[in-house]
Parts: sequence; C-alpha cells; structure tokens
Amino acid sequence: QYNSATPEHLWISLQRNMDPKIANLKDPLRDVMNSWTTQPGFPVVHVTVTADKLTISQERFLLRNPKNSPTNATWLIPLTWTVSSERDFHSTNPKYWLKTQKDTVNLKTNADEWLIVNIQQS
Repeated sequence: QYNSATPEHLWISLQRNMDPKIANLKDPLRDVMNSWTTQPGFPVVHVTVTADKLTISQERFLLRNPKNSPTNATWLIPLTWTVSSERDFHSTNPKYWLKTQKDTVNLKTNADEWLIVNIQQS
C-alpha cells in the first residue's frame, strides 16, 4: 500500500542529504522548517551595529489582523554579513542563526568599517 508523505518525511530526507558545514546548522532541519511553515506571518529582522557588536532582533509581520496574533513568535533565521575589511559577497553560508527574539553577536571589526547584512538576498 502507498501512503502520503508528510512534511516530517521531507525534513528527514533533506537533513540526511545536506552538508551541515554549509548551513552551519546545529539544530534539526525540522525545527528550522517548522518555524517557517507552521505559524502565520514572517519575520522582520532589525540590526543595530556598534563598534564590536551586532544586535539582532525579530518581530512578526502580518498584513491582516496583526493585533489578534501573539507577538512572541520566533523563526530560526540564517544570517550572513560582510564588513569592509573582508568584502566577501560570495559566501552565503550562514554565519549565525537567530533563534530568539533578540540576540547580540560579537564582531571583530574596526569602528570605521561598514557592514552589510543578508548578502545576496532581497
């Protein structure tokens, strides 16, 4: 007999066949994908840069009825960036995964360097 595949089957298959070094992913792929496929809306990411820190936060965006939705939703969001001393616009492997509503990442940059987040993404 035949059965239908579930999203869980897909996540397991993809997890088995992906290179974890490329994704820099320490969480099960299931957790990442479920954060994107099982809740309404999508995240808006805010980034604040100081000389040695990157403060990243996320909040849910909903086009309709945003007041009727819980505000504590989180997604597992892959983040990439480059700074003026690196200028690496080709590596889209995540440098960091945002898993909470707000987090801080230490940067090894000079105070006068520029930073671009979300390389090659729209």
